[in-house]
Amino acid sequence: MKDSDGKFVSPFILRLFSMIMIISTVFVKGLLSPYLNNSAMKRMYTRLLVFMMAFSMITSPLFAVTVVNPTVKDETLPSTVTVKQAVAEFKSLNRKEKKQRFKQVKKAISEFKASKKAAGAEPSTNTLLLVLLAILLPPLAVYLHEGAINNKFWISLILTLLFWIPGVIYALIVVLS
Repeated sequence: MKDSDGKFVSPFILRLFSMIMIISTVFVKGLLSPYLNNSAMKRMYTRLLVFMMAFSMITSPLFAVTVVNPTVKDETLPSTVTVKQAVAEFKSLNRKEKKQRFKQVKKAISEFKASKKAAGAEPSTNTLLLVLLAILLPPLAVYLHEGAINNKFWISLILTLLFWIPGVIYALIVVLS
């Protein structure tokens, strides 16, 4: 969901997740009601429910700041004229020069892969926050990682609503892949 500027409207989605958490907690209470005969158990469950509601209301403005609108900048893409000139220049080269260019390209690609592998060795802060969020709210972590509501989001939401642990496992797989 986007507003008129094309930015994601995250508070709405966070409120939606808060409501889903509260509804699922109430649903679990319905399943556990035969076992909540003891007044201490009822008190503990009520405190847990109040804590979940307070936590979801307090943290939603904090997480709303982290939503980023994924966009592709047109400045990084070369123009069609530049591409056509480069292709024409490459076609005008003789066979030996083309082999040298291919070697240079292969070397540049291998250097790029090595630098990418070295940079990916230590996880970024964003990944760590997404892992924590995947444990607390799996569908939200999948949504923030993917940048859109897609099939992975819906699978995570269904797994989380049915059983929380499979939702967490699936969200961790998506975030860390």
